[in-house]
Order: sequence, then structure tokens, then C-alpha cells
Amino acid sequence: MVIQLPRSSNQPPPSKYQRLGFKDQPFPTTPIVDPYSSDPRRNGTIYATGPVQKEIEKFEQLLIRPDDFSNRSRLAFLWSKGDQFSGRGMGKTALLQYFRQRINKDWGYTEFNGTFSAAVLYTAFPNQIDRRYMEQLAWSALVDLCKGGLLKASRAALRAKAVGPAAQSIVSTPSGPDDGGRLLDDEILQQHGLVPEEIDNQITDALCEAGIAQPVAEAFARGRFQDLLELLRKDGSLEPYYMPRDTKGLELSRYLLFNEVVRYLREAGFSGGYLFVDDIENLVDQMARRHRLEFAKEFGLCTVRPGYANTQYEFFPCVITTHQSSANPLAQAWTEAGFAAIRPSGPSRTDFRGIAAA
Repeated sequence: MVIQLPRSSNQPPPSKYQRLGFKDQPFPTTPIVDPYSSDPRRNGTIYATGPVQKEIEKFEQLLIRPDDFSNRSRLAFLWSKGDQFSGRGMGKTALLQYFRQRINKDWGYTEFNGTFSAAVLYTAFPNQIDRRYMEQLAWSALVDLCKGGLLKASRAALRAKAVGPAAQSIVSTPSGPDDGGRLLDDEILQQHGLVPEEIDNQITDALCEAGIAQPVAEAFARGRFQDLLELLRKDGSLEPYYMPRDTKGLELSRYLLFNEVVRYLREAGFSGGYLFVDDIENLVDQMARRHRLEFAKEFGLCTVRPGYANTQYEFFPCVITTHQSSANPLAQAWTEAGFAAIRPSGPSRTDFRGIAAA
């Protein structure tokens, strides 16, 4: 006896939310922002600006400073409304993601009226950190550099500069200029009579002249910087940020981020950017007093005091999200480390407040 089974369909069943005008339930199942998720409910794409327009304007005026970019604050806290001690679930991360996406969507072209390029690097600590604090912060930013598309965009810019006027015809398509991806396609370059190896060699030489170490310059020029980071790890992975007895990558993370990445982005045409440090309580809450003092010294050396290319060019000002229970001991360590002149204002429960520029 033959039983005819119903035919399977490749079409998904109709959503019960269609009658409401939705494709799916608009609320995330996990209430934590993941900037690398493809789900707009998780990556911060869905963001209602109306209820927080005043906060957006204040953040823009104090910290982004599109009309006075060179004088933006070098270090700022983003306080939250609500409970001054925990301050969770008040929208700090969502606001950071809003500005990160707004600036990085075209690398500052719209934000700064086409006058220069800029980018945001984002670091976050979903779990408590108990060692190698500044190294893990730097490694987190390097992970964002690899995952967020900035490496590809900057490499395409360097190839465009190396190719010269011919780059315009390469990126042109029937629908208009592409996003630079055609410049990264070796076959397309060869179709235009160019030799990709020679272009990469030319870029490597330029990066070395800018002060970048030869192996790092080659990795940038050939699109292998993430491979370089993975080679520094025994497990060949970028995450988790810390692995016992596997610290080679962490030992180089500050040097790579605050020296080599800064020089690389400057050579690619970026005038500067912003480093968003989210959930810093997961970095500092378990620190002993001496560890907080050590972290404050290292953080200040990387962000406000001479010692790295980042401070030399004032390239990545930092915006830190925090709340009072974490900020108070960190502020005390900051003062003990000799940075009293760059001191955060008191916590505010009613607005977002920035620290004055150094």
C-alpha cells in the first residue's frame, strides 16, 4: 500500500505577526546587544531616537563634535539615568551602538559632511575580567577592528591611493560606485592591467615608512592582520580574550592597537576616531586597589599621556560607560596615578555628562 505524504515546502510558515505589520516579534529573546549579530533586534539597528533626542544631541555636542573634531574630549564618561549605583538597562550601550553605526556606516562621510574619514572602535566585557586588564581591553578593540569591517575599508583606501586615478574606473559599476570591495578583488585589478602583488608591496613600503613594523605592515597590506592575531594564539582564535598560559597576543595588544593600528589608519586617510569602552565595571569591579592604580597608569599612558602614537596624534579619544559604584574607586586610582587634571565630574542621574578635554 502506497501512502502519499504531503509535499514539503521550502517556504516558511506565515508569521502570526504579519497582521500587526511585523515580520517577527520585535523584541530580542536575549536582552543583550551583540554588535556582530545579523539580527537587527540584537545588533542595535532598531533604535527609537525620538525618546532620547536630547541625549543624542548632547552626546554629539560634547563628544562627537562634528564641527570641532580636533577639539573633541580625549576622555569622557557616559553616565546613565536611574539607579546611580548599578545603572543597568538604562540605554548606555544602545546609545553607543547608535553612534557607532551612524559613523561607521560610511566611515564618517555623512557625519562630517565629506570633509574627512573617522571610525569607532567598540570594546565590551560581557563577563568579569580578573587579570591582564589593559591588555584585554586592547585585545577587545582589535577584535572589533577585525569584525567590524574597518580593516577591509582601510585596505581598500590604501589600494585606491596606490592605484591612483585608475581606482575610479575600478570601483564604478552600472549602479554607481561600490563600497571598495572591487579594489580588494585581485582578479578585477588584473583585468585592469594591474599587478596586485606590486600594489601590496608598494603599500607595505608606505606603511613601513609611517613607522609600522615590517611583519605588521605586510599583514595590513595583504589583508592578513586577523591571521596575524590568530597566529599569536595557541588556539588560533580571537576569543576568549584571555587563555591561561597563552599570553603572547595580550603582551602585544597595547602596542598593536595604540601604535600600529593608529599609524595604519592615518596612512589610510582616517583623521581620527573614537574608542567606546562599554561595561567597564566588568573590567574593574574585581580589582584590588594596587591593580586599579596599575590599570589607571596604563590606561592614562595609552590615552592621554605621551608614549603611544594614539596620544601623539590624539587619534582615539575614549568614551566609557559606567556607574557610581565602579566609577568612584576608578576615579580615586586615576587621581593617585597623577591624572587629577583630567578628572571626571560627579555622576549625574539625569543626563549624560562628558569630562572636559585634557
